[in-house]
Amino acid sequence: MSLARTLTTFCIDVSPSMGTTRVITEEIVTRDGFGGNGQTRKREISDLDWTLEFVSKKVQNSILSGLKTAKVHLASFGSSLTENTLLKGNPKLPGYRGVNEFVLPEQPTLHTLELVRSLRAAKKDEDPFPADPMDALVAAISSICDKAVSGTTDTWTRTIYMITNAMGEMNTDGWIDVQNRMIEQKISLKVIGVDFDDAEIGFEQEDKPKIKARNEAFWHEFAEELPGSGVASAARVIAEASLPAVHLQTSAPFNTSLSFGDPTMRSESDEVMDISVKVYKATTQARPLSQKKLSKVAQDSAAARRESARQDAASSQMQPTSTPNYRKRPSDESGNDVTYGVQLTKKYFIKEDLDNVEGGINAAEPLPEGAELTFDRAYKLGSTLVAINDDLERKQDTRAGIEIIQFNHKSLYQRHYHMGETWFVFASDGNSRAELQMSSFIHAMWQQEKYAVVRFVRRDGGEPKLGILSAQIRQDDLGFNFECMFLVEAPFREDLKRFTFPPLDRVINRDGQELREHSSLPSHEMQENMDNLIDSMDLMDAAEDEVGEPMPWFQCDTSYNPAIHTIKDAVSWRVFHPEDKALPKPHQEVTKYLTPPEKVVKRSTPLLEKCRELFDLQYVPTSAARRLASRQNEQRRDPNVDEDGAPKEIDLGGVMDEEVAAESALQGETQQSDIGPGEIDARVHVKNTAGDQAEPEEGSEKSRDIVFDGENPLADFKKKLGITEYKVEDVMDAMSRFVTVTITDSFGSNDYAQARDLLIAFREQAIEYEESLRFNTFLRTLKKRVLDTNGKGRSRSDFWDNFVRGRDDMSLIRNDEAMGEETGVNAKEASEFINL
Repeated sequence: MSLARTLTTFCIDVSPSMGTTRVITEEIVTRDGFGGNGQTRKREISDLDWTLEFVSKKVQNSILSGLKTAKVHLASFGSSLTENTLLKGNPKLPGYRGVNEFVLPEQPTLHTLELVRSLRAAKKDEDPFPADPMDALVAAISSICDKAVSGTTDTWTRTIYMITNAMGEMNTDGWIDVQNRMIEQKISLKVIGVDFDDAEIGFEQEDKPKIKARNEAFWHEFAEELPGSGVASAARVIAEASLPAVHLQTSAPFNTSLSFGDPTMRSESDEVMDISVKVYKATTQARPLSQKKLSKVAQDSAAARRESARQDAASSQMQPTSTPNYRKRPSDESGNDVTYGVQLTKKYFIKEDLDNVEGGINAAEPLPEGAELTFDRAYKLGSTLVAINDDLERKQDTRAGIEIIQFNHKSLYQRHYHMGETWFVFASDGNSRAELQMSSFIHAMWQQEKYAVVRFVRRDGGEPKLGILSAQIRQDDLGFNFECMFLVEAPFREDLKRFTFPPLDRVINRDGQELREHSSLPSHEMQENMDNLIDSMDLMDAAEDEVGEPMPWFQCDTSYNPAIHTIKDAVSWRVFHPEDKALPKPHQEVTKYLTPPEKVVKRSTPLLEKCRELFDLQYVPTSAARRLASRQNEQRRDPNVDEDGAPKEIDLGGVMDEEVAAESALQGETQQSDIGPGEIDARVHVKNTAGDQAEPEEGSEKSRDIVFDGENPLADFKKKLGITEYKVEDVMDAMSRFVTVTITDSFGSNDYAQARDLLIAFREQAIEYEESLRFNTFLRTLKKRVLDTNGKGRSRSDFWDNFVRGRDDMSLIRNDEAMGEETGVNAKEASEFINL
């Protein structure tokens, strides 16, 4: 149910008997995961703290709703403190002692939760007043019915939760009058009893005290005649509180018009249809908690320190007591509200600077404060940003309304056109003319199976959107007991992009021939086994109903979003248990669809193993893992370098005589002392043996010691060019190898975009550093290698065809582009090279 216009009152028993402790067993989650191995723990807790976990859940739901009309009212009874609205107006009134309304009806905050968490059971040496739930109930009703106190009327949903162990004497005189008063004011009562008998969970307390049995029977009789009321055991409601709940959100309608024809001529022409309508939201997207939704008390805040000191002072005056000495509204304590949101700051950077600075955004220098005032708005046209300043920008003069453009048959509409949320469109209330027009229009569209394409503007001067109107007539058998239209946003033609890709059932070679059998196409046996595997994973018969008949395993109406509910429950637990490092295990209703059904796993596992054999499946590491492995292989290529990149000690005793060996060892110590940890000594290198069949590496030996950062190689490349200890030609040779490895080791086309960007930057830097001949030699070799014209290795022609061909900024460097050297390439030759 929605929490809008609700007032929830909690009457909490804090008598000494509520301090009785019990041991509860619960499943928990640690850092190791969801606790699927059945991790459990035992926790000792008092009856009061146990029931307060339920109160905390309810209060947090009101906080998270963010509704000002979701109010909470807290009162305790059975302590030595007395402060309630009844005695405030008439101090000589008998009874109602020990009833303390410490939070009057108000929108709850985090401070409300802190007050709930600070409740403790009274001790006998405090001389508490007898815990009479009827006194607390009457005092709560008095505050609820007083509009000056509660700010509510009988149009609100008002509920009282009575939390008690029923171990005290009650004054039940006049209880029928109290019951009638609650019926008259439409107030419901829910009694939550500690160790109450509950048939739904099969619990019955043994050797129950007579006073408790009598009180429990009274509450059953009292709640029986109250609408929406009942009695339940604390164990059941606490368990149900962890069950994920879907809260319906109310939608604020807005008035507009539905027109067909020129809406400006509505008063001058009979050919213009104009219907006054109301639009409501039908769906809204649920998201996990944001940063600002629930942030803990800011410990270093001055306001928080003042509030903490005030609470400590109040606690010292209570000597100690069971209930916080607080009943003022948060709005009355200006500056002491300890609910804080996360403060976000905006800093602006130049993107090129971030790419060229080592350390990324943390090391980059932001633009000065106020620089955003000089920014111009830019619109994306293809891959180009077009800047439009305020003088050139024009706002459209639009009028609010829904204008029908044309009608189409509903079969032409495709589901993937649906954008955003869905809206209800009703005729305006109390407008009989609009209701008649709307009903006729709906039935006409329904009978002809038409959809209406509309132009939708939410407010005057707003952005026009394209929408689809669908008619819905009354169908009681399907649950539609009303007539309306559904409005959804649809894309403009410019927003639809079609992507083509090669066919999956055949291969077309360079000669244009279609091949049905190819190494990249599955054989008939592979296809048959894959079909069987997919069929075995069908979930439409994976579950069984009560009589054992197959039924679908997944049900949308019983599924919950794990991200939303697990984050919410984790935050909820941390607020009430800030020192607890473990979390309770998520409710089984949240995680039940995260594990595939055993029936499906059992029948699909053999087929999966068969497919693994037929397809010869192997593990493919991620791009990051491949880049790391490539970097490590570069370091390990020299046999004189160990796994950590440090030079190995070389034993020369078996090659040289003792004198030469001693002299060489002495020189080696001097040389190695200049080498930092993790660096490679390029002065000692052992070439590949004659038996090594690997393709020789390009470039100098020193260039092989240059390794680029796998996370941001482009910035690292430009950085190394500016470091004097690296020769430019060595860095260029290292980049040529890096580009080649990026292309040849790419899983499919995953790394092609990165290779393209590196190639463009390589060309630009080659021109700048007068290494055009080196780049042209590399590019000719690269083209030959990726096209694999000599039949060696795997062809990477798709990289050249899709990312390089036709791009002049990736072709050979021409004479007119080179600086200080002749490349021997003219514009025609460069064009032919890149386009053929």
